[in-house]
Amino acid sequence: MSSIMFFSEFELPLKNPVVRVKVISKWKDASAIIRGETQMLMGDEKGNTVLGTIVDEIMIRNECIMFEGEWYEIHGFKLMYNFRRFRVTTNRFHVFTGENTIINNVPARTDCNYYGFKEFKTILRGLAHPMYSVDVYGAMVSVGDLEHVGAPGGPMIPKMRFSLVNPGYKHLNCVAYGRNAVEIDAYWNYTRANVVLCVLSFWQIERLQGRFTFITNIEGCSRIEFEPNIPEIIAFRFHQMLIDVLQQAFEGIMRRTSQNIINLTNLIASHFLNRLFTLWKTSNLRLLLLIRFGTGIRIAQRDKSEDRFGIVCDGDKRNSRFGNGKYGKN
Repeated sequence: MSSIMFFSEFELPLKNPVVRVKVISKWKDASAIIRGETQMLMGDEKGNTVLGTIVDEIMIRNECIMFEGEWYEIHGFKLMYNFRRFRVTTNRFHVFTGENTIINNVPARTDCNYYGFKEFKTILRGLAHPMYSVDVYGAMVSVGDLEHVGAPGGPMIPKMRFSLVNPGYKHLNCVAYGRNAVEIDAYWNYTRANVVLCVLSFWQIERLQGRFTFITNIEGCSRIEFEPNIPEIIAFRFHQMLIDVLQQAFEGIMRRTSQNIINLTNLIASHFLNRLFTLWKTSNLRLLLLIRFGTGIRIAQRDKSEDRFGIVCDGDKRNSRFGNGKYGKN
């Protein structure tokens, strides 16, 4: 009996190969429908992935229809190099079923999410190869309305634009079509959360004139998960909570500081006015206090012993008499 192989051990030629795989994603493109095949992205127990093409007739013959999230053993498959222009995995091989292929359902082996997250700066700077799919996570922002677009004479398909923000506040533009667009629109309109965190897995990088423009989904293959319980999302949520706490604390400090400054200013002003009033009443020297409003008004008091004061308007230079004394020229 052949031993179980891991995807990292693939080499040509193979003799009686056996693998134990988890179906991560399955879909049918136009050519696969015609040939009666199903495309699958499969993972092993070590977290490696490989692309597989399973003939529908083989599954029917083995009475084993393969479903996403389930584990299977595949005996007697064929292995070829992957020459596709765009690849959902970095594995250089492609698994095909043959006439003697046997597929059996087996119990779950390990809990692995098979994510290979790329940093936003790596994608934005053009350092992520557009030939391979990417996995990213972040907070959804700038979510647009659900649109319906299509080529002339072709069917209309749903479309939605949105952006992801990472913990470093870098933005990544995204465009979803088909099932993923409908899924995003339904969740976005249903949830009441202020911040929606999600994971985009197996999405394609789009470029224009050598520059990054956005990432988009591959119909049937790409996945989107909202609030998954993985370490990256838990850390993001904790980071967001910490930022909110620090922001609230800072706002409280600023409010208290502003009030303290106002109180201190009032105290200084009150002390100064009280001191000035005391000097005004007790000084035997001639004091002159000049206060100007508009054309200017001068208030002056002569010697305390004379107890004379007056107000004169600078605008017309006419003297005005008040109180029991008179104010003369300066």
